[in-house]
Amino acid sequence: MNLQTRLKNKLRTVLRIRTERVLPPPGPQPKIGSSIVRDRLRIRLKYPVTSEQWEWFTAHGWRTVDMRTNRREYASVSDKVLVKLLHMNGVERDVLHLRLVNKGSQENKANNVE
Repeated sequence: MNLQTRLKNKLRTVLRIRTERVLPPPGPQPKIGSSIVRDRLRIRLKYPVTSEQWEWFTAHGWRTVDMRTNRREYASVSDKVLVKLLHMNGVERDVLHLRLVNKGSQENKANNVE
């Protein structure tokens, strides 16, 4: 970054005129190996996701992101939690998801969230 861009960024930060990013529209059902993110949490999909499960994820704010061009830092959600989310139904899934999101927001700089 050049000096002008850095100064402009500092000024925006000091004056608190940064704009929040809006949630992009949900994309197609992700394939195995892709990543989905919500806030600062990332799940790398190592198991197939059904269309019902993908609808649930998108309803809760998860979106597919191309990690090759993304420079943000994310806390990785463990495979155990992903398997639990995929196999649970209804209220149990919602409770686990709420715990996951709360823990992820508390440990924003953590490497892994279990």
